[in-house]
Amino acid sequence: MSLQFVSLKEILEKDIAHGGKTTLIVGKPNAGKTGLLHGIACRLVEYEICIFRGMPSGQEFRFPGHLKILAFQCKPQFFDTLGNITDVKVKVINTNYDDLLKECELGKLNVIYFPFDRERSFWVEFCQFLVNRFPSRYASNYISLFIDEFEDILPSPELSGPGIAKNVREFLGSLKEFRKNLISMYAATQQFYDIHWRGMGKINYRIFLRGAFVPKREMRVDQNAVDGLPIGRGILSGSFFGYFEFANYPTRELVIVRM
Repeated sequence: MSLQFVSLKEILEKDIAHGGKTTLIVGKPNAGKTGLLHGIACRLVEYEICIFRGMPSGQEFRFPGHLKILAFQCKPQFFDTLGNITDVKVKVINTNYDDLLKECELGKLNVIYFPFDRERSFWVEFCQFLVNRFPSRYASNYISLFIDEFEDILPSPELSGPGIAKNVREFLGSLKEFRKNLISMYAATQQFYDIHWRGMGKINYRIFLRGAFVPKREMRVDQNAVDGLPIGRGILSGSFFGYFEFANYPTRELVIVRM
């Protein structure tokens, strides 16, 4: 394991006894949240099914390894900054979540696009499927989900309308079952208060990057320590406390995704 990630060993290593790990990364824009998600994925893709949330910003193209783009019941198009269509190989799945997961490969970051206008509902259903799957049918028994801008999937009560509240309850029901079903989740957001408070108690580890606000219940992390973090350094809090360093992968190409 890279020396930069030695302090993250606990959230990266998996076994049957301890199951999956859940981690929330918090930091201001440009603090390195997406780069850290990619760095973690780089260390897991050979052994686990790594699934990255496809977004309009096309953040997967910063990943330094191999990609597999999957679209479920939609047909995303990829454009450069001049508005020209970019040729991206996309595997479209219109059947079911079982076929979608069977398409996911080891050695690649599997990027899944759901229809943007109903994305939250699709993620809720997909996570319910993952919890109830038979692990041995797929490329690996272990699954790691990488969800940037996590507040889109699990918004705080202030951002939750009547329809959203049902999605939140159902997602939280799956989240509490992740560990026992060998599912890990690495999510990122700008601030803790953007995430529904009921989800915070179900997440094992927290990573603070530059610009993060430290909630009062976080007794071991001092706000001054977070304020002093340079780009490329973070603080991990969970069953233990520690500083770590990470590389921020540069943008290789700017891609805009539209449905």
